[in-house]
Amino acid sequence: MLDFYSELDFAAINPNTKFILVIGNPVYHSLSPKMQNFALRKMKLNIQYLKLRADHTQLGDILGMLRGGRFAGANVTVPYKEAVIPSLDSVDPEAKNIGAVNTIVNRKGKLMGYNTDGAIVPILGKTVKLKRARCILLGAGGASRAIVYGLKKAGADVTIINRTLDRAEALARAFGCKSAPLSLESMSRLAAATLFVNTTTIGMHGSPSGSDIPYLPRKFPKGLLVFDVVYTPIDTPLISKAVRECNCITGERMLIAQGVKALELFIGKKVPDEVAVGMHDVLLNYIQ
Repeated sequence: MLDFYSELDFAAINPNTKFILVIGNPVYHSLSPKMQNFALRKMKLNIQYLKLRADHTQLGDILGMLRGGRFAGANVTVPYKEAVIPSLDSVDPEAKNIGAVNTIVNRKGKLMGYNTDGAIVPILGKTVKLKRARCILLGAGGASRAIVYGLKKAGADVTIINRTLDRAEALARAFGCKSAPLSLESMSRLAAATLFVNTTTIGMHGSPSGSDIPYLPRKFPKGLLVFDVVYTPIDTPLISKAVRECNCITGERMLIAQGVKALELFIGKKVPDEVAVGMHDVLLNYIQ
C-alpha cells in the first residue's frame, strides 16, 4: 500500500485535476508541498502537489502510475535520485552528467528525467564571479554532486573536502576537481578562497553530525561568499559565524531555486517573479 501524506484541497479537485508527487523515504518532513501548492494556486492551475513515502520495492509501480494522465510528474528525493534513472524514457544530459534525477516530467506517458539541484549556482554567480574562482566545498554526499557540476561548468576551481577521503576523491574524479581530507591544513585554504559551500548536515537541527564545522577560522576572510545548504535553522552556526565578515546565502534559497525550476518543467512555462517571492515567504513561515 502506498503511503501518501495528503495536503490536498479536496474541494478543488475535479475530473481534470492533475497531481505532482514528491517521492522519498522519509518524506514527511518535506516542505515542497507548502511552497508548490501556494504557487499552483496563485497561478490558478488545476494541479495539486503531495508527498508519497515509498519503499524501494514500490518504485516500479509508482513510476508506472506516473505515466497516467492524472499525473504531471514527480520530484524525487533521498534515497531514489539514482534508482529511478533506469526506468525513465529519457534523461536530460545535465542530469545524466550529474548522475542523479530529482524531477520527473510526464510528457504524454513518457517519463523525462531532470536535475534542478544545481539551480543555486547561478544565484551564487550573481554575488561572485565563478570563472576561475577558488571554491572550497565541504561534503561529498548527494547534495554535493549537482553543485560541483554547476560550479565546474561555470569555470570554478573546486576543492572537495570530506571526512572520508575516498568519497571526496571519487567525486573529484567524476568532475575533474581536487580533493582533500577534512583537516586544519585543508580548511586553512579558506584564506585564499572566493566561495565556501557546506553540503553536509552539520548545523542542522537534530543532526548526528553536530552543530560546528571543525577547523573553521576564528575570523573569515573579507569578501568570501559562504553558502550553507542547511536551512533548519536558517541562521546555522556557520552562517552566524561568517556573517560578520562575509557575504552569506542561506540554505532555503537552494530549495526555492530548485523548486521553481522543477515547477517550470512540470507546467511548461515560467513562474512569475512575484510567485517565486511568495514561495520563499511561505517557506520562511514554516521554517522559522
